[in-house]
Amino acid sequence: MSEIHTTNVEMMDRGCLTQTLEQMGYKASIHDTAQRMKTYRSSDKANAHIIVEKQQFGGYGDWGLECVDDKDKMHYDESDARKFQLDKLKQLYSTNVVKKTLKRNSKLSISRESQKANGDTVIQVISY
Repeated sequence: MSEIHTTNVEMMDRGCLTQTLEQMGYKASIHDTAQRMKTYRSSDKANAHIIVEKQQFGGYGDWGLECVDDKDKMHYDESDARKFQLDKLKQLYSTNVVKKTLKRNSKLSISRESQKANGDTVIQVISY
């Protein structure tokens, strides 16, 4: 049955999140104030600051991230978890955050990056 789920997440780096969504082929709309998401059931009411419209991934409802008191809440239709590729989003976001952090640290560098068969990214880091 289609219904909106809310999950607390830590995706505080908006730059990395938008980069990740773009890498996945999505164009997110970003709002200063939370906007109503389109959902399958009109009784589901969810608002988000970052929204990927359901047409982009063939979903029942939009995917959204709401920023409340320095905490992030991910809203998505439970039926769309596979279509939207939530696991891939989390993995790719984490990889992007690590790369950004390493670029800021002049004593660390990526020596090698590879993909495992299951889609996980392996990053080897060297220290100077």
